[in-house]
Amino acid sequence: MIKNDKGITLISLSIAVIIILTITGMILYSAKDNIYIKNLTNMQNDIANLRDKISLYYSEYGEIPAQTEYPDVTNLQDVIGANDTGDFYIIELGELEGLTLNYGEDYEKYKANNYTNLEDLTDIYIINETSHNIFYVEGIKVTENNITQMYYTDYTQGDQEAVELKEIQNWKEETNEEGETIITNGVAQLKIGDYVDYNPQKGANKTSYTSPVTKTGHTENQVFNLDSYTYGWRVLGVDEETNEILLISEDFIGPDSGGYEQYGRTYYYLSGQTGYANGVEELDTISQLYGQGKGASEARSITVEDINRIVGYVPETANWGSGENRAYGNQVTYTGEGFTYFDEETKIWETLENGKNVTLTNNYYNYTNNNELLFYNSKNSKINDTYKGISTGCSYWLASRYSDTYDQTLMYWGIHSLQEGNVNTVNANDSAMISRTTSNGISKYRGIRPVVSLNSNIAILQQEGSLDNPHQIQ
Repeated sequence: MIKNDKGITLISLSIAVIIILTITGMILYSAKDNIYIKNLTNMQNDIANLRDKISLYYSEYGEIPAQTEYPDVTNLQDVIGANDTGDFYIIELGELEGLTLNYGEDYEKYKANNYTNLEDLTDIYIINETSHNIFYVEGIKVTENNITQMYYTDYTQGDQEAVELKEIQNWKEETNEEGETIITNGVAQLKIGDYVDYNPQKGANKTSYTSPVTKTGHTENQVFNLDSYTYGWRVLGVDEETNEILLISEDFIGPDSGGYEQYGRTYYYLSGQTGYANGVEELDTISQLYGQGKGASEARSITVEDINRIVGYVPETANWGSGENRAYGNQVTYTGEGFTYFDEETKIWETLENGKNVTLTNNYYNYTNNNELLFYNSKNSKINDTYKGISTGCSYWLASRYSDTYDQTLMYWGIHSLQEGNVNTVNANDSAMISRTTSNGISKYRGIRPVVSLNSNIAILQQEGSLDNPHQIQ
């Protein structure tokens, strides 16, 4: 007998349907489960975000952002802990900058006074005045294995510890356990060399500056455009007198036109007596263009004093050139009609008349040891600079003049500059002489390194401090 099956049997069809329904039920249950988990995660993320923002607010104003008492917390009794004494207040979300939440839409009704009773507002976040614990009044329902649990915060039983909101202390430099230099205010900890998301273009009123020939002694005006600098900003240190974090440009900056181009980079010219007399002020003025961003109080050029602080060099005790005519601090009296010198008090070049003399002090020096320096694998700064090769001639100006009493008849005048690399007698403080008693027309070209000061009350959200994940200015 031959059996001819031309379709599936009713039994097979029934089994297939049962299997499909079972799998579908599992998928639906799993999807439902995932929704519960997602909702709970969204609330937990909201609370973590609120804690960070409220802590920053507290550090700046010394109080929590809450004004209106929330009257009924009966449904929170299972999660109210021993430290949750006192009253509960609606969190003033509008006082917290840069805040994004998944829940809490009833806050808009609260601000618009669009409600009958406060307890009608349940899609809202509240905070305890004593513990600073944060609760979501409506709560999130989670069902697992046919068991339903309500979550009103990121724990399920009364929290026994209060949340400590730290007040900002003065920024100061410290050394951590790894021997790295950090700056901290009791809330955030930033390493020297960390990236910060500073943007000089954000909110800037002035977008360009032209450094004129009347200030530089150069043959062309040199134009700087704010949007031309596209590199990052890194932590240089802290000014403990003003309680301000100092940032420095990752790369040095050159003019968009009128400068000198070499190895794909552009440098800023200073030349002769004019460049010497106005160079420091021009370096600061150009740098100020980059101090207009959010959180900044001002900007200036990096100085030789900044470098000395980083490497621990003290000119007054280093005895540079001791026993020589050019020794640091040595005074030389110059005589002779026609001797030209720069008067530091009047900021004017003067020329001696017959029978007159002037006593000048040498404040030039060089580094006689091989200190590792900022931006070149520095053990002091922990910064690796983008451009490391000394052969590229990557030098930048320091906004600090020097006068070099070379001998009894010859005087050199210059502005300090620094070669990217190690500090030594060959490459650093590279005698950027731009004028001397026997010649007025010497030109030098270097890059510019702005130093930005952040406001002392700035709040910074600590991140990795890397290029891809910089610390955030709040």
